[in-house]
Amino acid sequence: MVKKVLKGKGLDKLLSDINIGQYSYKVGILQNKQHFAPARDKIGTRNGKPVYRKYWTKYAGLNVLKHGPRVDGTLYSIAKELEQKYKWLTRPFTIKNNQNLLNVIRMVVEQFNGKGSERRIVNALQAVIRNPILRGDYGKNSRKTAKAKGFNKLMICTAQFFRNIMAKRDV
Repeated sequence: MVKKVLKGKGLDKLLSDINIGQYSYKVGILQNKQHFAPARDKIGTRNGKPVYRKYWTKYAGLNVLKHGPRVDGTLYSIAKELEQKYKWLTRPFTIKNNQNLLNVIRMVVEQFNGKGSERRIVNALQAVIRNPILRGDYGKNSRKTAKAKGFNKLMICTAQFFRNIMAKRDV
């Protein structure tokens, strides 16, 4: 597995290359899109500080904040910052006996034997990266951040970053 950054024509990517036999996969942020700040409206003040209304939506069984129209960066810049801080892209591939990774290997073996599905392998690779985030393996938000967000899932606020963790087979 090699972590690399590809740059050019606005399509910056933060990827892990996975080579299994004749198969080659890319997993990570495959498209550099704009990242939007959470939607909120100021509804008043309390103790001299502004109070905002939050807007909610559901994703992956979680209540997450809806994103608003204000751009606050790119997915690539957020992914790079989170990789430096939490190693979200590289750590899952280094954990001994990682069940998600073992599922990928089992599915590739099934594919070699003509029984597997290519789409299942791609979904399982996405799960290798996404499941530790959902389980909270990287820790929790600070009390202040959790209160501001309204829930305590590290690396998930509007789920834009989480939704864009993708995998694909290189042809």
